[in-house]
Amino acid sequence: MPANKEILEIYEYALDKYGEFAKALEKTDAILKKCTVEEIPAPRLTGEKLREALIFAGKLFEEDTRANVYIALVDLGRNQVLTVCKLNKGKLLIASYAREGLIKQHLAEKAIKAIKDRVVV
Repeated sequence: MPANKEILEIYEYALDKYGEFAKALEKTDAILKKCTVEEIPAPRLTGEKLREALIFAGKLFEEDTRANVYIALVDLGRNQVLTVCKLNKGKLLIASYAREGLIKQHLAEKAIKAIKDRVVV
């Protein structure tokens, strides 16, 4: 299964479980199409370090240490972004989505950057 498809399936699960507000505004399919996905080389990153980074960045909702999947809400001041991370074979996959208004704030990208800044050395 391609990495992007896998992370988007996990994001869909996270939306079903934690994204009531987002789903009230847009359909899940539309959200998944607009989701920002980034793959980052992270050969020395461990699940523990990723967990600490997500807790520092906001609130960790769920973690599966066997599958190395983490679901978190990244705090960006007055905005919060639902974000999913998967650590896989020296790579970190991150999926994030934020509904933007008239003034684009690039919140999904900022959430990914907040995580990258804490885990990539």
